[in-house]
Amino acid sequence: MGHYRDQHEDVAIVNQLTSKIMHLGWVEMLERVIPESTHPDLVKTYKRFYYAGAQHLLHSLVYDAALDEGDELSSADTSKVDALMHELNEYFTEVAAGRQ
Repeated sequence: MGHYRDQHEDVAIVNQLTSKIMHLGWVEMLERVIPESTHPDLVKTYKRFYYAGAQHLLHSLVYDAALDEGDELSSADTSKVDALMHELNEYFTEVAAGRQ
């Protein structure tokens, strides 16, 4: 029972750390690369490009066998990928609803 609880707690911590990893990357890029004077519509477009690129990269790694054959993901790796996929899906749901 203790091992399951420890493993479950580790997964929860990983999910907390990775659930906003794309957002944090976007914020960093926004602060470093995009001038403050950039029109908000253009910033919105850049953000969509950023997330689209991230989605493509993640999809390529997970579904297009970009990982070496025979390499297996650990449960922590799987949790990170799941959290990233959730974050990307959440973002594109917001885009489809017109909120991003």
